[in-house]
Amino acid sequence: MPVRSLRVCQAREGAALRHPLRIHRRRRSSIGSLLRHRPTIELNWQRSSSEVTSKLDKPDRTDWSVGVRILHWITVLVLALQLVIVFGLQGPGMAMLIWMPWHISLGFSLLGLVLLRLAARALPPRRILSSGAIATAMHVALYLVLMATSLTGWFAFRPAALMPTPLVFGLVPLRPIHLPFSAPWTSWHKGLVWVLIALVAAHAAAAAYHLLVLRDHIVQRMLFDEPADP
Repeated sequence: MPVRSLRVCQAREGAALRHPLRIHRRRRSSIGSLLRHRPTIELNWQRSSSEVTSKLDKPDRTDWSVGVRILHWITVLVLALQLVIVFGLQGPGMAMLIWMPWHISLGFSLLGLVLLRLAARALPPRRILSSGAIATAMHVALYLVLMATSLTGWFAFRPAALMPTPLVFGLVPLRPIHLPFSAPWTSWHKGLVWVLIALVAAHAAAAAYHLLVLRDHIVQRMLFDEPADP
């Protein structure tokens, strides 16, 4: 052992022999402080254990706010009406004069609803749900295709001869957009409609799988049977 370390040890032993009462008092003081803080320590331990138990008992999920749920189901309703018009009510002549303004108005409604839903996701408090990469990709694809379908329909619009200008929501006359470049907007619009139908079908099938097979409360996040998180 080095001489310096030996001298330090001897100095500590000498201090302990000269002041045994002081050392004893320090030990008693530490024990007394521990006993005085014992209720607080026990309370903190109970709180920590209860928090861990509640996290284990309750699934790790966050419900969407009521506003986001309302926007979701309004989007579903508007999209269903749009598909009914596209595949059930269109026709030549006077029929087009009736359904075209509705078709255009619902298209702008879908575009606005998508923008509102994106804003609801971006603004605080942000809802980050651990649904996986596939679900995230599905939502992104739905948003992009919905916006692209609405915009290509607007770009493809050209009023027919002797056809009055359609009114959006019965108020605003729709004017055709003349872009500086040409593109087959009508063909793209029709193709995107089928892509959108495929995505909606896949989304509905995934929701049914979570609801009926996995039963993991994924679908309940968008329902109104449980209160939303504040």
